Amino acid sequence: MNLPVLLKSKTEIGVTLIELLLVISIIGIVGGVTAPVLSRLVLQINLNSSENKIVSTIKKAQEYSMDGKGNGIWGLCMSGSNVILYDGTCLNPLSSDSFLIPATVIISGLSDTNFNLRGEPSNVLNVSLGTSLGSRTIQINSAGGVNVN
Repeated sequence: MNLPVLLKSKTEIGVTLIELLLVISIIGIVGGVTAPVLSRLVLQINLNSSENKIVSTIKKAQEYSMDGKGNGIWGLCMSGSNVILYDGTCLNPLSSDSFLIPATVIISGLSDTNFNLRGEPSNVLNVSLGTSLGSRTIQINSAGGVNVN
């Protein structure tokens, strides 16, 4: 029985430079093709996540105000890249919870808004969220209804 592979000397075992370059080239091509797809996916996830967080924060502020939790005046505001759910006032909250909006998402129209015991906002809001992929609008009417477009 002839086993030439098993009988090779140690100097003949290994990977050639051509094989190594071929593997590196394939990895580079696959990475180059998938990078734009992953970039768009991250932008879409950031936009969806920010929208969901803002809508849930609005609803939480309404619920807390209607339930009379804390002192009963709950609202939300924006400070830098943070959206803040607060009890009392935005500048001097009795308690608060905040979350960071990713830098890839641009928000406009989110002003300091609090809710009364009926869940009605102190002002009507039209909040715009946008990325390079598109934009969304969150509207809060005078009765406290939330609409997402």
